[in-house]
Amino acid sequence: MKLTMFHKFLILITLIILPFIIYSLIHYRSMVEEKELHFYEDNLRLSKRIADDIDSTILRALSLLRALSLHPSVVSLNSTECDRLAGLLLKEDPLYLNILGAQMDGWNFCSGVPDPEFRRLNYMDKEWFREGAKGKPYVGNLHISKYFKRPALMVTMPVFKEKRQVAVLGIPLNIETLSRRLKETYGLPDREVIVLDRIGEVILNTKNPGRTVGIDLTRKEGTFLAKGPDRVERLYSFTTTRHG
Repeated sequence: MKLTMFHKFLILITLIILPFIIYSLIHYRSMVEEKELHFYEDNLRLSKRIADDIDSTILRALSLLRALSLHPSVVSLNSTECDRLAGLLLKEDPLYLNILGAQMDGWNFCSGVPDPEFRRLNYMDKEWFREGAKGKPYVGNLHISKYFKRPALMVTMPVFKEKRQVAVLGIPLNIETLSRRLKETYGLPDREVIVLDRIGEVILNTKNPGRTVGIDLTRKEGTFLAKGPDRVERLYSFTTTRHG
């Protein structure tokens, strides 16, 4: 079949334009991938900032407890003086539900919140007390406060007298206040901040309380696309705090 001048011209134009179309498509795809990578990196950086914020909160609580654990009245288990000191220190951060102390038999001997009811509390059944009684600072998993009946995260510090542990000090962090603080700082209108403890329990979720997406806890950090608890697909990034 003999090609007409028109067909020859059409083929010539196609041969000239086609490489530009292919190049434009490749360039567009490259731009999209670069933009996606930018979103992934930004989201992961944000998750690291939130993890650092939580770590700083925990470190402040540990520093306060460490100073209190060295005070002579605390070492001697002087309840009256320990109550007074804990009450003063409790004003340091509205995130603290209380500053408390428990003897090695689990009974409360110190509380920054002035209520005789605390002396009737025993913490032997609490994971944070059992771990805190092992002689090292500890950050507990999510638990419900015996006194406040609210979700809390306990930060503990051992108290030693002549190299023998005599008590456990603790600060229960108010999860509701922590959630509001994170939401105000990082929670843009459609952003969801989720915090899990080391066993995967949801400590807080600023958009869908108590719910989460599937996260591989064996990995230190990562980014993935998934449908959240509200069935909306989002980009999720996760990282681990220094305290696990």
